[in-house]
Amino acid sequence: MFDLKEHLAALALVLVIGAALAGRQSEERTQWPVAALSCTGAAFLWTAAVIGLYVTARHSV
Repeated sequence: MFDLKEHLAALALVLVIGAALAGRQSEERTQWPVAALSCTGAAFLWTAAVIGLYVTARHSV
């Protein structure tokens, strides 16, 4: 479970950086792909945060 959380966080970082770089273009047709990258990255980060809370609560030291 911990490895899944780490992989989701790393993938989210790549997606958000990709969205930031793609968002530098001011063309109208690039808004939806940038929004999709940003929202997917945010969803992955929220999922990683919830998994982290679960792992911490379940396997506390």
